[in-house]
Amino acid sequence: MATAIEPCPFCRSHHLHLTHSGLTYCVVCEHCKSMGPHWESLEEAIERWNQTSRAQSRSGGVPSERSPQPAQRIQHFAG
Repeated sequence: MATAIEPCPFCRSHHLHLTHSGLTYCVVCEHCKSMGPHWESLEEAIERWNQTSRAQSRSGGVPSERSPQPAQRIQHFAG
């Protein structure tokens, strides 16, 4: 059974993709570039992303530090 990926916890976009780097997987938002936590299994990476998204939806704000490994907003700086 396939697991649906919840929208981005920061911008609520559904424009998401999965990345695989070496031995880990994570979910990345194409709109705001937020990146979920890296996990060894694809299913776990999606589940942790979804937990963060659901926590964000319930709280109406940025996920709290109590959320298990929340997704992180990645900042890109011009150099």
